Amino acid sequence: MVSFFNYPISYYCTMRQKYGIIYVQGGEKMSQREIINAEIGARLRNARLSAHMTLDEAGERIGISGSVLRRYEIGTIKSISIDMIKKFAETYDVHAYSLLGWEPPATFKTQKSLLYSEKEQELIKKYRCLTPEGKATVDAVIDVQYEVVKPRVKNDEVI
Repeated sequence: MVSFFNYPISYYCTMRQKYGIIYVQGGEKMSQREIINAEIGARLRNARLSAHMTLDEAGERIGISGSVLRRYEIGTIKSISIDMIKKFAETYDVHAYSLLGWEPPATFKTQKSLLYSEKEQELIKKYRCLTPEGKATVDAVIDVQYEVVKPRVKNDEVI
């Protein structure tokens, strides 16, 4: 029996794709659920690193501790709720589809660019990087500015 215990999760995922069976420390076979958790965890870690965040930074933005985030990344948390997947996707500025290993529908791929200008997309990315206090400040400024133009806006039209 082969043990891959000392390798990163991404290696387990590669080995699964190549050989179909993964063994961990002690030679025990991983269950399908454990394999899926490991794969999602590897995607979460890659997304966090791509967003240039530490465990603690990402955990604070998501609303969990860095140690709990690490447990998600190594696949030891047995199930991930849809709400948590959404929080991860928003924090890392990725599609929830990619965290689950799915391909988004073709219409979904182009939807974001159709709804928002490049400047708006840039602002959304910056907003998602803010702390809760920073977001509250931005929200307050937007509310004040919106009140100024609100009398000229009908049915939430763009000015």
